[in-house]
Amino acid sequence: MALKKRKLAYYITILILIFLLLLVIHKQMISLRNQPIENIDSKPALIDDFFKVTKVIDGDTIILEDGRKIRLLGIDAPEKGYPYYNKSKSFLSYLILDKEVRLESDLVDKDNHGRFLRYIYVDNTFVNEQLIKEGLANAFMISDLKYEKQLSEAESYARKYEFGMWKINANQAANVYVIDFHYDAYGNDDYNLNDEYITFSNKGDNTINLTGWTIKDDTDTVFEFPIYFLQPGGKVTIHTGIGVNREDSLYWNSKTPIWGNKGDVLYLRNREGDLVILYEY
Repeated sequence: MALKKRKLAYYITILILIFLLLLVIHKQMISLRNQPIENIDSKPALIDDFFKVTKVIDGDTIILEDGRKIRLLGIDAPEKGYPYYNKSKSFLSYLILDKEVRLESDLVDKDNHGRFLRYIYVDNTFVNEQLIKEGLANAFMISDLKYEKQLSEAESYARKYEFGMWKINANQAANVYVIDFHYDAYGNDDYNLNDEYITFSNKGDNTINLTGWTIKDDTDTVFEFPIYFLQPGGKVTIHTGIGVNREDSLYWNSKTPIWGNKGDVLYLRNREGDLVILYEY
């Protein structure tokens, strides 16, 4: 009888210990589930410090030694396949590739692609600003940046001296004009895309080959002209929406509006990337 009681007590003790163990595990699981995602990330937060750059993707994006991707804050460099892409990438590589750089953050930590948004310094050079001053990137303000004034002044400097992408083709600029810019379509822009359009005119005496020319807004949205020759005195209208190209009308084939109703910038560039028209409103 005594033996049976001891066995029963033993089993009860085991059950109690198992219950307590399960209770501890349950509490830990609840704690882990309620913990913010950033605290359980495999990598710690990217603090403002020195890091080695191991790869330059383009003129505004790099990769650090630990694999994290950095988007240079406050600038926008040309995309692959467009003029000045290679020059912008090469210049950034010259400045920082395989070097220790200092990163500095601002109000926004990451962009929509998960890239860390940072200012970059190497030695005494503010890299973001230098790319803009060389005319190899636009100033691009996503929010109230602490260096907004400094970066905007750098772009004004590059424009003034026509560095890089701000080089103007004076002959073409004297002949190609915007004669109609309907950036605010009638009604809801989303449902009337082809009422958003730009019309260019050739006021010169010679035919202008627009093939490969580009139109760009204040973001990365680009329209590239197909094979097209604008005759003297001729006009061509580029509609935002979908349509079939005709002699006097071309279509961006965008599914969303391009031009901001409250303000935007139009850049018209020739095949070499020279600026022909800069239209701000």
